[in-house]
Amino acid sequence: MLRFGGLFIPSARESIEMFYPFEKDFAVSSRKFSDRFGLRATPLEDALAATVGWYRTRETSSPG
Repeated sequence: MLRFGGLFIPSARESIEMFYPFEKDFAVSSRKFSDRFGLRATPLEDALAATVGWYRTRETSSPG
């Protein structure tokens, strides 16, 4: 159905390309980047903690 709509609606045609993460499992590896540049990926737990910490230090202001 979406492919048929893609014939007439450009955004529907483009969205077909973005279905791959939902069709089957896949893994992402930073090994090649790490080997080449000597940097390591930040563990998810550390990245989440840093992000939450950053948001907590920001001053919240409500309009009005």
